[in-house]
Amino acid sequence: MILERLKNLMAVQQGSTRDPEAEIRAAAAALLLTMIRADHAVDPRERDAVATSLGRLTGLSGADLDGLLEQAASEVDESVSLHDFTRVL
Repeated sequence: MILERLKNLMAVQQGSTRDPEAEIRAAAAALLLTMIRADHAVDPRERDAVATSLGRLTGLSGADLDGLLEQAASEVDESVSLHDFTRVL
């Protein structure tokens, strides 16, 4: 876990290896998930609304959309600052 965080930190400092479109999708997903987690109670309707909105914006669906949301949730859990995401947008 610590090694993974160090790798992520190094990637951020050196510039990400993800393509710009993927970075934007991941940042948007992370910020939306952060928003619905703000009250510490995620209602399934909120998560569905985020998934629907991201699907419309990105054109992703099914497993691809689920993967984006899982990746974003993981990144939010490991992040210490919203700057990790807002700098992309």
